[in-house]
Amino acid sequence: MMERRQQLVNSIMAAIFAALMGILSQFSVPIGAVPVTLQTLIASLAGIVLGRKWGTVSVAVWILVGVFGVPVFANARSGPAVLFSPTGGYIIGFLLISWISGTWIRRNRPFWMNYLTSVLSVALCYAFGLAVFVLYFRYGLHKDMTLVQALVLTVLPFFPFDLIKMVISVTLGLKVRQALIMAGFVREER
Repeated sequence: MMERRQQLVNSIMAAIFAALMGILSQFSVPIGAVPVTLQTLIASLAGIVLGRKWGTVSVAVWILVGVFGVPVFANARSGPAVLFSPTGGYIIGFLLISWISGTWIRRNRPFWMNYLTSVLSVALCYAFGLAVFVLYFRYGLHKDMTLVQALVLTVLPFFPFDLIKMVISVTLGLKVRQALIMAGFVREER
């Protein structure tokens, strides 16, 4: 009985984070090929608060809802074409952020270690998104796109914002997770 209750609570919280991801994706500032959004913040928070399994499930649900036509991606976009666009790799990369954050960020670790972990998760998302971006231009559009050009367009403008978002996600995420543990909604182990 207790296991079913926990499963229900996890499912509800994953759905809440998927909804938050969809809502906060709409608050975007286009400053280039990739808009500045709060998606990296929510993906990291989902992993920290829900753990690697349910945090990643919440991001996967958000992606599936968008693929099936609900306009939850940045700028109210939806459909499978978004995943096969130049920025589709970043969307898939959010799964990495959530999984890494949920796996390695812990309350009993020093803040700087948790922060570096969150920055690493964003860097891996960037790497995956960057690779898809370059490949899309080279093989999809048959246009030259150097790695430096792609970095300037899709990573460098966003990195300072993501550094700030990771401070917020680690600080807030660990506090929210601890409160949920104290309330009995989340288990201590991940």
